[in-house]
Amino acid sequence: MERDDIVEYLERLVLVEFQGAERDRVRSEVSKVLELFKTLDEVKDLDSYEPLFYVHDISGPTREDEPGEDIRLSYSDLEMNRRLERGFFKAPRTVVEE
Repeated sequence: MERDDIVEYLERLVLVEFQGAERDRVRSEVSKVLELFKTLDEVKDLDSYEPLFYVHDISGPTREDEPGEDIRLSYSDLEMNRRLERGFFKAPRTVVEE
């Protein structure tokens, strides 16, 4: 898949259309990610390394989960950014069968 194809796929997936400099910036970021994966593909001998569960041997602070304030959106709030089909909110398909 070419970089422009990936940018077009991202546009369809997130329902935005990149224009001009923004499109160039996204294409550049996609290129950097693809180059990173290409670098990872060059690693050959992984058998001599122990698997890591975490990159660092330290863990961050934890806290107890506490219920917070509910976020309530009215139906009119949701309707402002909607695509309805037969009374249901419609979202784009994110899994493409090939």
